[in-house]
Amino acid sequence: MYLFILKHSRRDTTPELIRKCLKKYVREKDIDLPDTDVSITYAENGKPYFPDLQIHFSVSHSGDYWACAFETEPIGFDIEDLNTKKNKLRLQDRIAKRYFTKHEYEYINQNRGDSFFEIWVRKEAYVKYKGSGIKEGLSTFNLVEEGKLLSQLEDTYIESFKVKPKLFGAYCAKNRLLLEKVVEYEYY
Repeated sequence: MYLFILKHSRRDTTPELIRKCLKKYVREKDIDLPDTDVSITYAENGKPYFPDLQIHFSVSHSGDYWACAFETEPIGFDIEDLNTKKNKLRLQDRIAKRYFTKHEYEYINQNRGDSFFEIWVRKEAYVKYKGSGIKEGLSTFNLVEEGKLLSQLEDTYIESFKVKPKLFGAYCAKNRLLLEKVVEYEYY
């Protein structure tokens, strides 16, 4: 998996940024790219994809960060900037009560620290992978069993990790992926 992390001030450039990152990804992976402009299409559920390529991607943004993960198999990816206003402890509790299962809520209360973010980014990555978005309901599936965070759900693998000290991320794919490279730059 290649992960592009950008600190930026504009949110209206997502297709442009996806194409820019794609060009870097295919160049480094030595993959042929059509000479024409790569189109991005949106599935019925809103999930973006490249209709003419066997490359998959997932986009996320939080705070001042934008990220895009690329892989040769379907992927869902999410980031969460721990510095944003909504990530204060009081709001975490309200969000967890609304969107987490009973077992997940107990897990974050017992483990504190980054446990809220471990679950939140995994939930987001999972619904992005499935293509259902949060309308499916984040509390319709459980990521904690017997007090432990699950890495597998149905036929998928989910992993969370710190991208930067205050930036948490997670991906969901059919198999466990290797984070091959993180590319970070600023875009204004």
